[in-house]
Amino acid sequence: MAGGYNPRQLVTNPMGVAAGLIAAITYGSYTILSKRSLARHSASTTVMYALVFRSIFLTLISMPRLNQLWGLPGSAWGLILALALGPTLGAYALYVKELSHIEASHASIVCMAEPAATAVLAIGRTFTANPRLLLVDEVSTGLIPIFVDKVFDALSELNRRGVSILLVEQNSRKSLSTMSRGYVLETGRISLEGHSDSPLELPLHTHEGGDDGAERPRVSRLQRQLLGL
Repeated sequence: MAGGYNPRQLVTNPMGVAAGLIAAITYGSYTILSKRSLARHSASTTVMYALVFRSIFLTLISMPRLNQLWGLPGSAWGLILALALGPTLGAYALYVKELSHIEASHASIVCMAEPAATAVLAIGRTFTANPRLLLVDEVSTGLIPIFVDKVFDALSELNRRGVSILLVEQNSRKSLSTMSRGYVLETGRISLEGHSDSPLELPLHTHEGGDDGAERPRVSRLQRQLLGL
């Protein structure tokens, strides 16, 4: 995702490459430390410690945006709670429980294969079900670049067959290259927008005052990278 395999990305996106490496190291450390913890503690205790420390870390780095949560309606908090208990707490609890039966290296290999297997099964199911609308979330997460290309080729083929696709994806360059229409969100706001037969454009509300008082486009680092500025 960070593009560390591409020498150009090491120059144009050093923060993204660094974040990707840190994420990989953190994930590997979590698996190894969880395995060592299971030698002295139960799976539930190990999960509790991991979630507490991760919650503290995420709270510290997300502090400037936490005030946005207080205005959410009750239904949104229900969805947040469901995501926290199911895909997060439940998944980690099962993963740590399994670590007590197999080696950490084997568990990591299985987890790395899971995104690819999920993508293959989901897309294969879509080809046989003939839906009118397909919702896709983070389809390239955890996949090697060559497999990402094949997944996007499959999505393009589904779209040519008449399936409407709503895709949410962090790999903005790949997504925008295969889109009919796309929007780039940056900190919750539309940063760029465009469609297949026209280049990306800054949204109309994106502007700032210059030194001479005139309004000029406010361009972030992400916008500069995607626009080639």
